[in-house]
Amino acid sequence: MLLRNTILFVLGQGLPALIAFASLSLYTRLVDPAVYGAYAVAFSAAMMGAAALFGWMRAGILRFTSGVGRSRQLMFATALYGYAGLAAAVLVLGVAYDICIGRPLYGFPATLLALCLAALGGSEIALTFVRTSLRGGRNLWINLVRAIVQVAVSLTLLLYAGWQGIALLTGVIVAQALCMALVLTCHWREICLGRWSPVGAARLWRFGWPTCIKSIAGFIETMLDRFLLIAMVDAAAAGVYAVGYDLMSRSLFLLSGAVSMAGLPLVVRAIERGGLHAGRASMSRYCTLLLGLMLPAVCGLWLLRQNIGAVLVGEQYRTGLIEILGLIVLAALLGEMRSYYTDFAFEAARQPKKQLPVPLIGVVATVGFNLLLIPLLGIMGAAIAAVLSRTLSLVASVVLVRRIFPLPFPAVSAAKVAASCVVMCLTLWPTLPYLGWHFLIAQVLLGAGAYGACVYALNIDGARRRLHAVAARHLARLPRLRRMGSIG
Repeated sequence: MLLRNTILFVLGQGLPALIAFASLSLYTRLVDPAVYGAYAVAFSAAMMGAAALFGWMRAGILRFTSGVGRSRQLMFATALYGYAGLAAAVLVLGVAYDICIGRPLYGFPATLLALCLAALGGSEIALTFVRTSLRGGRNLWINLVRAIVQVAVSLTLLLYAGWQGIALLTGVIVAQALCMALVLTCHWREICLGRWSPVGAARLWRFGWPTCIKSIAGFIETMLDRFLLIAMVDAAAAGVYAVGYDLMSRSLFLLSGAVSMAGLPLVVRAIERGGLHAGRASMSRYCTLLLGLMLPAVCGLWLLRQNIGAVLVGEQYRTGLIEILGLIVLAALLGEMRSYYTDFAFEAARQPKKQLPVPLIGVVATVGFNLLLIPLLGIMGAAIAAVLSRTLSLVASVVLVRRIFPLPFPAVSAAKVAASCVVMCLTLWPTLPYLGWHFLIAQVLLGAGAYGACVYALNIDGARRRLHAVAARHLARLPRLRRMGSIG
């Protein structure tokens, strides 16, 4: 079950991520770094606003709609009613600001930012409901439609209307709104069976507000550097940094997000059925899968950063980007491990309030290191600050979570994963001088092949047995398929 859903969710994240990579390559060739920097800061502000207003609903949906039946319908309908009220208030405030003050925010009308905020919050609430249904196929096609529509709208407005940053933001709004509409259409019967429940809203709030604060702090920790770069250096520096961080974080979220979407609802169910002891066994498998996918990705991104920069971004971004990619991928790994492993244990143990010191430590460290290093080193200082702040917050999360839910660490499997990564790196090393998109594809395939062979040889988490079982099932189907073909 975990492996099947992981594959579906990897596809649901991976194919849109490939589209996002392609779009980022196009955007960096169509807009200059200053324009992209202004867009990145505006988009980051909208994401932080969405986390502040709607993050508690998303956390509550993840926790209280993983089951089936009336309770699930009631909680989702309650969240939707709450979302509608807050989104309407945000839009009214945006329109009122533009009418009364009229000064653009980060170069954009406040109404457009309000629409982006509302659309981002709604799509995340809707997709969280799909993920708790463990509907990997539905998650796949909705994410694909969202990614394609966003790129199509943005590029159309860039090429034919010349809107620049507004084109990018409009693409986000249209795609997120369509995503929410598709989910509501697919789950309309479940929604109709639900209703607004004050008790349900209180449960969502009580469980979700600590997670919401954590989400806000997490966004500040990962995006504050863009605001400081645009304020202390210039918009172009913020644009180059944002492109680098988007490349690396999307690459890793492709894996960590997919594993968490498939695995964490199963961990929650294991805890509900067998308590924390059963949850520890499930978390051990989840950790192995998380490390087994993310660590080779980090090693590959670090090794191939020169070719990635040469292939995926425009020339005016390239020089500054390649210098910081190695540090950014390390910072992204530390952040993903904290978000999707150690921090989740607080929620699994139903003590989310006890994780609040962790993101606060991360925010303080981010502010301090960035204010110290950006004036000295520019975007390199922001990248170093990201690594230092993520390290501190991860250590704090590990120390605090041990008091309530001692997390298992599959040391043997982790050692096998590390050894496989070493073999992969040694295999790729002679190919590093070769640059170009065809060499990059070959390097990715070569690295994946070397790592996969090591996983099979070392039998990490029973991979060899599972692969043999899958092959046996498919081979067993061949005689039936031949008979059906002969009958046809």
